[in-house]
Amino acid sequence: MSPEALSKPEIPQESAERGNAEKRGIKRAAIEELRGPLESLIRQLGDQIESGAYTIIIGDDASGRIPTLIFDKVIKAIYQEKGYPSPATIFLAGKYPENLSLESNEGVRSYKRNRAAAYIKHTLKETGRDETRARALIVTDTIGTGKSLRPITDAVKLNGLDFDIASVALFASD
Repeated sequence: MSPEALSKPEIPQESAERGNAEKRGIKRAAIEELRGPLESLIRQLGDQIESGAYTIIIGDDASGRIPTLIFDKVIKAIYQEKGYPSPATIFLAGKYPENLSLESNEGVRSYKRNRAAAYIKHTLKETGRDETRARALIVTDTIGTGKSLRPITDAVKLNGLDFDIASVALFASD
């Protein structure tokens, strides 16, 4: 048997197709689980969405990617129907490193916050949106303490933006 044959085992086409179908089914099931909570959130944010208030959607780049993409699709469809400009959608990493205390490492926190704020400002300029009238929608999957969203909310505040937070789940912690 050749080395190429050993490094690339043949997978029967039927087996590969079944594996892909199973993966798609798992993804669809995961998205389907979000349907109820996301529909509720969209209803709660309905006035802001219907008025075209959101100029930027910011997803928590860890747990918020799928909910953010769903919000992006829904909001952009509504905005297109109403003739509003589409909001920009970006992803930012939340959460300051655990080992950084506010007192001793404000420089690192400030750097992360300022970089995120600059990216938001750049995105709004690139899309031609009026930064003075911008409103952000921050999307995440779960909020426990809120610490993971702090760099994002700090960056949004540095830009002088009003914002709403959409979270699929909330749990209380000690």
